[in-house]
Amino acid sequence: MSIETTRQTDVRRAAHEASSARARRTSVGCLGLLLTALGCASATPPEPASPATLQHERAEMARSLLETGRALAAQGDALRAEQYLRAALAGGAPADDVMPALVSVCIASQRYRAAISDARDYLQLHPNATRLRFVLASLLAGLGDFPAAVDELTQLVTQQPNHVLGHYALGVLYRDRLRHAERADHEFRAYLQLAPSGSHAEEARASLLQHVQVVD
Repeated sequence: MSIETTRQTDVRRAAHEASSARARRTSVGCLGLLLTALGCASATPPEPASPATLQHERAEMARSLLETGRALAAQGDALRAEQYLRAALAGGAPADDVMPALVSVCIASQRYRAAISDARDYLQLHPNATRLRFVLASLLAGLGDFPAAVDELTQLVTQQPNHVLGHYALGVLYRDRLRHAERADHEFRAYLQLAPSGSHAEEARASLLQHVQVVD
């Protein structure tokens, strides 16, 4: 083979390789443009959400669950309402907002034991929630656990001595269930001192060991 022929062969080979390289570059460039147009390629990966953003989203979700639970309760769908309210509580919704509705729907669906359990759990953390404690005492009394009901009411009137219905309810339990006339007398007197013209005043006055005369 002559030198000229060899040179021509080398030139053709170099030209072919250069053409192939340009084709590959063009193909890669077109593929990149296509992926970008389709949203499959990104110059930078998305940044992870900040802790504050995640906390906000979690709070919004819990609030939405709570509102849905309340709406279902208003519609009379106690079972589904309870599910949403428990999910809201687990998701971080304030217990002060959830618990009254949760206990109410449990009572509405006659799940009294569940209502008692929820109320007790809440009162462990919020012992001054007197309204809920009175509801708990009423539930316990309704289920026949009179000593436990008395314990809750006693704690209630100790924390809030001016709780009129607490004294009256204690008086009734001591009089009718525990047959403790002296303690019933004490509670009825406390009731009358706070509400001498209250709706239960006549009954309380008639239940005293020694009737109290009304002084105008």
